[in-house]
Amino acid sequence: MNRISAHISFAVLAFAAFPQLTELLARPANAQPIALTHASVLDVTNGSVRKEQTLIVSGNRIQAIGSSTSAKIPQDAKVLDATGKYVIPGLWDSHVHTRYQGIPFLSLFILNGVTSVRDTAGPWTQFEQIKEWRHEVAAGRLLSPRILSAGPLLDGPNSRWSHGVIVTSPAEGRKAVDEDKARGVDFVKVYDLLGRDTYYAIADESKRVGLNFFGHVPFSVSAGEASDAGQSTIEHLTGFLEAASTKDDELQRERLQGKNPSNAVLLDTYSEAKADALIAKFAKNHTVQDPTLSLPWTGVLASEKDPRIVAGERLQFIPAAYREQWAQSASSFGGNAATRQRVFEKYKEIVGKMQKAGVVIIAGTDTLKPYLVPGYSLQDELEQLVAAGLSPLQVLQAATINPAKEFRVADLGTVEPGKIADLLLLDGNPLDNISNTRRIFGVVANGRLVDKSALETLARETKTSVAAWKGTPTGR
Repeated sequence: MNRISAHISFAVLAFAAFPQLTELLARPANAQPIALTHASVLDVTNGSVRKEQTLIVSGNRIQAIGSSTSAKIPQDAKVLDATGKYVIPGLWDSHVHTRYQGIPFLSLFILNGVTSVRDTAGPWTQFEQIKEWRHEVAAGRLLSPRILSAGPLLDGPNSRWSHGVIVTSPAEGRKAVDEDKARGVDFVKVYDLLGRDTYYAIADESKRVGLNFFGHVPFSVSAGEASDAGQSTIEHLTGFLEAASTKDDELQRERLQGKNPSNAVLLDTYSEAKADALIAKFAKNHTVQDPTLSLPWTGVLASEKDPRIVAGERLQFIPAAYREQWAQSASSFGGNAATRQRVFEKYKEIVGKMQKAGVVIIAGTDTLKPYLVPGYSLQDELEQLVAAGLSPLQVLQAATINPAKEFRVADLGTVEPGKIADLLLLDGNPLDNISNTRRIFGVVANGRLVDKSALETLARETKTSVAAWKGTPTGR
């Protein structure tokens, strides 16, 4: 690339100075073809690797894949020698929030190979911002991951979130779903304090209008009941430990009274038989799980002031005001350190059993909770899923083809002719070590190539913009 400089797109002025690659922004949608030569292409459906392949990208699509000895490269193509590189689909982070001003999450996702995200609720103003970003990406003027999004979360009275929509009756629940549909959201998100009848009305109305509903398991229903009601995904394993407890009925009554069971009680009353039955129900009902293991993992390490989290290089991408806020909250993740660690180990055990039982797993993080840095936390999530017992191939599936299927984006998830060109070029085979997904040589986002040099420049410019930001943390 001849010229790379900081650029502020009008679509993101309200949030921060997001560095962008000027040449990429200037390119029309049907710009110069790209040829990636001598690459090893990984098939995430079965783990096979085809070596010495040439991929031709035209516009935002993979036009052809074939042997490098016989591939026909367009005369006007930009050629990148990918000898020794592994090509995989771009990664998904299936649980993010983009309403935090001053944090350059669009750039950070791209720097970490995240080319698609699911924004899991924010105010309507943020959803309008997301629609504007989509328009800019489609026009070739913004380098960004693809963003699917819910609208505001649907919650009951006394919600802790100011941006949610409070619904107090089945009629209000149906009305909220209808508004979601009318405004063009991709999903309906349910939350903790919904009344039982209201939850079922939301479930019914979501099905009627053709929207998947997902989110937390409200206190008024059990995780098994949420699965039977057709909730498409359950976030953070919410409700699982309660449903697997020998005191599940008692604990649910206490939750409805505003009394949260302690982690110690949940662990001490855990029933393997009840857990296995619930996992079997999830598999039968195709209730997808987004466990966000990086969330408790980060919480444990942050509370212990582990330098990997509280002093790592990744924090250079986070404005000082947020770092100060996070440092103040690092010791307030709930319970003592030993119990937090026990919960995390139990979660990993549960996720491993889910995978073996045929439950579909997707990779998400809950960025931007404290110390969950966009992109970096997704890479953490992949490693924690391996630690939970998933194979590297299963983890890649959780971050590529599984979310593409579950979110009904048929043109993503695999490296095939005709698919959208969201690709990663890696310096190592992730099937050998999942941490190789961090060794990024290049990113193709919606057909736009960001090579190694451009990624390095983008990282430098992002750090510069972060250091210059003097605003106040937002998000709640």
